[in-house]
Amino acid sequence: MNHSQLGKFILEISKSKLGFPKLDDALSLFNQMVRMRPLPPVIRFNQLLRALFRMKEYSVSISLFKDMCFKGLPTDQYTMSTAMNCFCRLKQVNAGSTILGFLIKRRYIIDSTFFNILINGLILEGRTAEAIDLFKKLVIEEDVDSKTYNEITFGIAIKALCKSNNSKGAVELLNNMHNYGCKPNLVAYNTLIDSLCKDGFLDDAFILLSQMKSREEEEGIITPDVITYTCLISGLCNVGRWDDAKTTFLEMNNEGISPNDVTFSILVNALCKEGNMKAAQEIMMKCGHCRNVFTYTTLIDGYITQGEMGKALQLLTSMIKDGIEPNIVTYGTLIHGYTTVRLKLDKALHLFRQMSSKGLKPNIQIYNILIQGLFYSGNCFLARKLWKELHVSGLRPDICTYRVLLNGLCRNGFHTEALSFFLEMKTVETMSLDIQCHGIIVNMFCKEGRMVRGFLQHNEFGEVMRFLKEMFSKGFSLDVTTLQLFVNLLSADRIDDDYDNVVIQDLFKVLIDTDISEIWSCQ
Repeated sequence: MNHSQLGKFILEISKSKLGFPKLDDALSLFNQMVRMRPLPPVIRFNQLLRALFRMKEYSVSISLFKDMCFKGLPTDQYTMSTAMNCFCRLKQVNAGSTILGFLIKRRYIIDSTFFNILINGLILEGRTAEAIDLFKKLVIEEDVDSKTYNEITFGIAIKALCKSNNSKGAVELLNNMHNYGCKPNLVAYNTLIDSLCKDGFLDDAFILLSQMKSREEEEGIITPDVITYTCLISGLCNVGRWDDAKTTFLEMNNEGISPNDVTFSILVNALCKEGNMKAAQEIMMKCGHCRNVFTYTTLIDGYITQGEMGKALQLLTSMIKDGIEPNIVTYGTLIHGYTTVRLKLDKALHLFRQMSSKGLKPNIQIYNILIQGLFYSGNCFLARKLWKELHVSGLRPDICTYRVLLNGLCRNGFHTEALSFFLEMKTVETMSLDIQCHGIIVNMFCKEGRMVRGFLQHNEFGEVMRFLKEMFSKGFSLDVTTLQLFVNLLSADRIDDDYDNVVIQDLFKVLIDTDISEIWSCQ
């Protein structure tokens, strides 16, 4: 490949949103460029690094940048800004700031690009307060060269204020941008409107919308777009203002702004939550491009919530006819419906097996749903089988899995197995059993009056006290239901002096701190 061919090829790659088809292609091209004589100009190396940045291969881009520096290859401010941006995207702001320090030391001209990257990096790393402080030093507190900030800088600062739950301060900053020679842009308005809607300040969000529409030409006319209206519709739906959401949707259409998939998905989801399944399905069917796996799954979930499994299955058929393949969430929704709504476990298991045949790997939530349903129906053999299968598949059980298993075993009378499993889990260093897991075991000992009426004959109170001691030592407290069981026990006045007085004292402290009416309400 000669220099001319390289220029055309890498220009096409750098403009593409996808970048290189394979990462190895980028590395191979870099090695080829390094061996070329004369060396390609720095712009070619920059285009390569930029393509890797678009591919989100930040670590690889940094590695090539370091290699360039080590080999003495040409670099410029654009190379440095790309490397700095990669460090910030990896949440390594301190490493990125060293590049800025290097440039300042070498007396490079630093423009707003570098400070924008740094402020945004601080936000990504969760250091929002530092991002706001840096913005203030650049723009407000010091008389610095105006080249160090621009409209984008203000937009990033507005995002930082919104992330720190200071939407009001963000509004004030937006309204004061003109004092610093900058004009608000659409991105800044959308960021702020989205934040106001999420925080529940919908009236303020609509004031901003009116402000956008009423801007004079000299101020810079800003036309709301689909993102603006989608944020507003989403905010209205979240607080149940369905009529206002529909009005805003119509206003959007009247202004010639076409809704996108996200807009329709929000409306469909909102109508499903409202229970208006007919209207939700009509919207989806009228809008061809919004028929996607998310909207279909949302509708399926809505019908299942209404107890209409038949209509949910009809939608699944329509979905497949539309050429849209169900995903894990779709299958999980249907399995949950069969397991908890209709208790048709055979059909739930059929869907479960169907997933595997289609190349979809069930996640831990789906296993939890099925194991719980099987235990509930008394099919302990199949529940245990799925538990073993879960491990073979390489999935890692979560705390919900352990609760389901403990509760299922206790529910079906396998108390010894439940206790053995509980004790086994306590020995696993990575496993932290919560209060509900402890409560299940303690409740197991209290079932059928075994502790209240005959704990001395069964000699089980010591086991319960050992559990209590461990729970208190780990900082757990007891829920009201479990406390009520022990109130019954203590009221029997049959506690031997041999038992751990410290634990009993801790139990009394918990009882004293608990509203006694809550305990008696459980009886």
